Amino acid sequence: MDMTNEQILQECVARGLLTNKQMNRILHKDDFEVQLQQEADLWIAFNSEMFTFMEQAAIDFQKKDHKFSSRLLSETARWLYEGESQRIGKFKIKDCLAKYVTKRIVERHPELTGFVKFNRKKENGPNV
Repeated sequence: MDMTNEQILQECVARGLLTNKQMNRILHKDDFEVQLQQEADLWIAFNSEMFTFMEQAAIDFQKKDHKFSSRLLSETARWLYEGESQRIGKFKIKDCLAKYVTKRIVERHPELTGFVKFNRKKENGPNV
């Protein structure tokens, strides 16, 4: 008897190997990824100055032959922005969006591909 992926996941939930939340994340991963990318695109549109700081930080890392993660990039850009900007307010980006904003930077600058490491989130833990 062949089982579908959803049936296999439901069996894992029944045996206590997965929670319902974990099963739903697996089943709807693509929808969630698209939603986060759309949020990142909106963030970029409304925060073009901050995006430029992230983009410049990525280029600087590449010129110095340093590999970097999306989190390091967002933290570095935050430091640069808060140090140089005369605008009222602080650099704000959700940790879950930093990866998708960084992907947009790499799309604009393909030469950064080998330098960036995209953070992934553990199911029940901190970013790694």
